Amino acid sequence: MLQVIPDLEVNSTARAAIDIAAALGAAGARALIACEGGRMTGELQANGGVFVPFPSRTKNPLAMALNTRRLAHLIAAESADIVHVRSRALAWVAYGATRMTKTPLVTTFHSGCQDSNPITMRYNSVLARGDAVLADSNFTAALAGKLYGPAAGKIRVVHQGLDCRMFAPDMVTPARVQDVRRLWKVAPHEQIVLLAAPASHASGHKILIAAARLLSRSGLTGVKFILACERKESAFDRDIDRAIAREGLQGIMYRTGDCDMPRPISRPRLLSCPRRRPRPSVTPPS
Repeated sequence: MLQVIPDLEVNSTARAAIDIAAALGAAGARALIACEGGRMTGELQANGGVFVPFPSRTKNPLAMALNTRRLAHLIAAESADIVHVRSRALAWVAYGATRMTKTPLVTTFHSGCQDSNPITMRYNSVLARGDAVLADSNFTAALAGKLYGPAAGKIRVVHQGLDCRMFAPDMVTPARVQDVRRLWKVAPHEQIVLLAAPASHASGHKILIAAARLLSRSGLTGVKFILACERKESAFDRDIDRAIAREGLQGIMYRTGDCDMPRPISRPRLLSCPRRRPRPSVTPPS
């Protein structure tokens, strides 16, 4: 199986691709991931996956056309039985390559593809053109079927999962916990309020900043507020830093980089998950 993703940096797409590669490897399949690499390349290889360098970040139409032929050659050379893709630009490349090689294409449709602009609708439609279309919830499946009727019969709901064994108490040693507390400059007597989520306009980072301001002004002490997410240094990331400084929270609130989540999640006083918009309702698996 060949998965095509933008990169192997620390993000949810790379994590999902590596988890799939590990499961395929355990089942005796050969799992390849074509992308531009990143910090999680070693983890992919340690889990039995095969990294294939591929210029996957481009959105230039000419470069995408060249990538279509490049990917078709890769599919043929590796004798890939299935190609799986999640992002729209790469889906157009994969769609063309799999039509050329007559290889089944699996796409993952996500709830963000609901823009009403005709041009954007056309661009998003490629995620509903796979021979099989995966959705992570009944909400997303219904959305794909509503927006792109021909895809309705090909949609399969695969709920997101998590291997909770990594959070077992005997897997998270005190030394690992102390390491992360030192990294975050949290004293032994201090409590932690943790928000572990990507920074975006839909997330509630600024809500927690406002809450921390109110709590600190009401006399709360001995608490550190930790925003654990990948440091992309985007305009929104810088806006969060400015908001922390504006509220005078530099001493109690930190925006950290990504981390080994079992360590910080095992010891905080409170896990915070504020959002500016509600998540779509999801029917749990039976």
